[in-house]
Amino acid sequence: MEKERIERYLKNSIARGRLNSAYLFFAGILQDKEKTALNFAKAIECEKEDFPCNTCENCLKIESFTHPDVKWLKGEGAVSSLAVEEIREIGKEMYFKPYRGKKKIYIFEIERLNEESSNAFLKTLEEPPEHTILLLIAKSDKEFLPTIVSRCQKIMFSSKKVFTEEEKELQKKLIKTVDSLSLESPAHLFDIAEEISKSDSLPLSFDLLLYFYRDLLLLKNRAKDFLINSDLSNHSKLNSSQIIRIIKNIANTKGDLHRSANLKLSIELMLMNILDITRPQLQPQRLKVSKSTKKDIKIWTQIYAD
Repeated sequence: MEKERIERYLKNSIARGRLNSAYLFFAGILQDKEKTALNFAKAIECEKEDFPCNTCENCLKIESFTHPDVKWLKGEGAVSSLAVEEIREIGKEMYFKPYRGKKKIYIFEIERLNEESSNAFLKTLEEPPEHTILLLIAKSDKEFLPTIVSRCQKIMFSSKKVFTEEEKELQKKLIKTVDSLSLESPAHLFDIAEEISKSDSLPLSFDLLLYFYRDLLLLKNRAKDFLINSDLSNHSKLNSSQIIRIIKNIANTKGDLHRSANLKLSIELMLMNILDITRPQLQPQRLKVSKSTKKDIKIWTQIYAD
């Protein structure tokens, strides 16, 4: 199901008072699931009749990840899991009434749970208080115990990202900027970083860069069926290892956006790292792909393709 249809369905569920205690968002594009989860939380907690209004205090706090009743928990490590202690702590905390919102909302962005964590998570799903909603974001519904999946309302996302014309133009501009880094003096990088940091669509800018390099990685590894961008011929000189390093660099900077006290500095460091990664080096044309690189290829192409 497409993101817009899912959001309409969830909004209607709120209007009719038919909310489930647990949801599982799976398949599709990670950014679509994240954005839908954010909009869903805002719609639930919104103070206006026409929800989400994106202007009330609850909506603004959720958007900035500072709402006391909406918690976003991301798994750690390559398999993106949660520690059993963390799950048990949430199981206790969710019984306290909401501080300022209508519900307590816990958004779990994880890929799988080990046996101990699965049992702890299952316990939180068995009898959640009426004021609590649990939302699980994952690539697949096959990585969890059937008893966990059966207690969630499953919502499957479409796996194909479609860009608007505005997004396409913004992506072209961003890639052109990144491509020009090698032609600029190091001092000019700060000016570029300042321009990017002032963008009204900063998170989207990072997503568009990630989609581009993810497509480049797919193309390098002959997975053309999942491509979003069609014209990547001018970037074929980068090898898989370089592309993965660029993706990690952009993803890490994006993850630190809401915590960074100096956006311009964070973006400048990102650009300097990309420049260093893409700098021409004396190396053979055919490189042997290491086992760790193969593992990274699988992880990063799946994150932005499934």
